Amino acid sequence: PEMTRVEWVTRAAVLVPAILASLSTTLVNYHVREPYMDEIFHVTQTQTYCDGKFGEWNPKITTPPGLYLVATCIAQVLSTLTGSKLSSGSIFCSLSALRWYNCFLGFISALILIELISDLHPTTTKDKDSKPITSRIRLALHACCLLAYPPFFFFLSMFYTDVGSTAAVLLTYLLSRRKYVVASAVVGAVSLVFRQTNAVWICFVVAERIIKSYE
Repeated sequence: PEMTRVEWVTRAAVLVPAILASLSTTLVNYHVREPYMDEIFHVTQTQTYCDGKFGEWNPKITTPPGLYLVATCIAQVLSTLTGSKLSSGSIFCSLSALRWYNCFLGFISALILIELISDLHPTTTKDKDSKPITSRIRLALHACCLLAYPPFFFFLSMFYTDVGSTAAVLLTYLLSRRKYVVASAVVGAVSLVFRQTNAVWICFVVAERIIKSYE
């Protein structure tokens, strides 16, 4: 069956956070062409992995290597698809590319947020046939508002662990709410590879799951 205009709009609404993240990353890459603040540590460590030197570690880095491993995997896939060899000098392991990978993780965070908000604050509207549908436009705008919070938005277009870490924690919570307990536990463990302090948030998710099981 053909989709109605409302259904097209609701599906296209997810492009709102994608456009926001892409615009931000484009501007940052244009105006900030050198590693900014702690990016110098994150970028150089990832480029070390791009050279295949997984045994080398900068002792000044205080977070686990989750972000660097994910970025290296993405870079490796892109290098394979283009028939090029991955190295620290590769375009797929450049500062701008690494920022775009982080931007992609930000978009994933937005999609997860949309689903979470839908679960926590269900809002519906009706099309011409009076069939209830989720108001994706409102959800997408709500997600954009959350993405625009300074503690998140500041790191959205730079190569920091915050965005990937947040995406993993949000997905852990979403899976838990939908009772995919094993999947939630696995993603929760992955979140600790991004940041060890995520253990605090995992405890909150576990506590809520336990409380829900007795309701």
